[in-house]
Amino acid sequence: MDIDREKIEQQLEFLKTEIDHLNSKKRITRDEYIRDKEIQYFVERCFQKAIEACINIGNHIISRKHLGNPGNFSEIFKLLGRSGIIPLELSERFIYILQDSGTNLCISTGK
Repeated sequence: MDIDREKIEQQLEFLKTEIDHLNSKKRITRDEYIRDKEIQYFVERCFQKAIEACINIGNHIISRKHLGNPGNFSEIFKLLGRSGIIPLELSERFIYILQDSGTNLCISTGK
């Protein structure tokens, strides 16, 4: 089955939107961030949604290219890295973020 280009483009556009939202807060100081719970929520939620978009893209590619069955989110990026779809260094960064974040991610598993 071919990769659904439209689905990937939608997720990339969603990812770009979240990155733009994050960029809108990049001038906030550390002290402002620590004091303002609304800013913390906003930034954390944008990061969460950006990671979800990356997971959705990876899941779609793995499914369509029959690269395996990832058992968890980190496995998605391991499979993408091992198959050469993304650089191994990027794969390792995603794995680190997913393991370090302790964030509960709720993703759509639309393939």
